[in-house]
Amino acid sequence: MDKEKTIVFMDFNSIGQASIVKGVLESNNIPCFLSNENSAVLSNILSDSVSGVRLHILETDLEKAEEVMALVNSVSEDEEEDPDAFGF
Repeated sequence: MDKEKTIVFMDFNSIGQASIVKGVLESNNIPCFLSNENSAVLSNILSDSVSGVRLHILETDLEKAEEVMALVNSVSEDEEEDPDAFGF
């Protein structure tokens, strides 16, 4: 059986940030998972040498994940320029 390779797509300093991006990717049908979830807490206690929370995706989904994140980033930049753009 041929297994697909997983890669680290992004690193985060907090589980909250990682969970948000994970949710965005999953809602766009990109399977993913987190590792080192407890390291964000430990890094404050131990040192900066402990790596952060890692978000993993399948290597075959890299291009799609990058497109989704580019879209998310462009929308968040628009909101920064005009916070009332969506009428909230």
